[in-house]
Amino acid sequence: MPLSRFKTVVMLCPHAVTGGPEAMHQAAFALNSIGVTCYMVYAGADHPVAIEPQRIVCSKPESPALQNAYARYNPRIFSELPLGPETLVVFPEAYAQYVARRKNHGVALWWLSVDNAFKADPRLADRAARFQLVGDEAIIHLHQSAYARNWLRDSGFQNLLQLEDYSNETFTDREAYGPSPQPWASYNAAKGADLAESFFGEHPEYQALPLRKFTKPQLRDIFAERLIYIDFGHFPGKDRLPREAAISGSIVFTNRAGAGAVYEDFPLPDVFKFDAADVTSGELHRRLQAVVADPARFWAMQADFRSRIRWEKAQFFDTLMRLWGIRRMP
Repeated sequence: MPLSRFKTVVMLCPHAVTGGPEAMHQAAFALNSIGVTCYMVYAGADHPVAIEPQRIVCSKPESPALQNAYARYNPRIFSELPLGPETLVVFPEAYAQYVARRKNHGVALWWLSVDNAFKADPRLADRAARFQLVGDEAIIHLHQSAYARNWLRDSGFQNLLQLEDYSNETFTDREAYGPSPQPWASYNAAKGADLAESFFGEHPEYQALPLRKFTKPQLRDIFAERLIYIDFGHFPGKDRLPREAAISGSIVFTNRAGAGAVYEDFPLPDVFKFDAADVTSGELHRRLQAVVADPARFWAMQADFRSRIRWEKAQFFDTLMRLWGIRRMP
């Protein structure tokens, strides 16, 4: 029951529609469901937040896109809230620079990624500097991935607690029960694009579709149609797209980079993991051809991965209940 002393939780959430903010909304929804009061605070250039010694003051979100994206989580929003020792303020890793020297309330830093934190504050890439920034023993370090946990341990941080996320029900409520029918591919166009374009330029037979700016229902339908999903990029955390693809009908291949190299984060047999050398040597193409020739065989090899995705939400709720010492749902 390491967090049971906190009766109120505040999620300091970036004003954006991406995987990290969705995880924060999922945590808020779960906490409110199990009887722990949790509020959302949206921070961004047009949404200043003031965290004072005794209170937090913010503005309410006005973006219809953001409100629609997270409506299913019924977020609790406020404009002013008192702070005290029974309040826990959760910062995402991109806001690490703001957590220091906060003594009047509890502070948690949720490492929803590792590498994205370096982009937000390059000082975090230096061991001595990051320890000075967020090495206070009072800070609770939550980690979304085993990749982040390992990095936190190697950095010498204490007070580490696991808190992952779960795949959106748009995908899990319509789980596929067999491999997608068309021998085509889709890929994440947001990262690893150069490697992807080089590969598919040599192999047009996969009719590869770059994934950008699709809605979740559209993505689900794409994965249900296309046999193969490939992520050519670096994984800053336990990314959502490979999980969404797998549960929707695609057979997933991931670059062995960042969290993609960690079996706990992506529990896939090694045949589904590759590096740049496998792309240039033709090895990745040979593996894809094997999948096209016998999709049922390779679909079965990812059954454990899909099973874990299927149970993510239940595990997420169970984790929060254990952290707060709650034995049953209210």
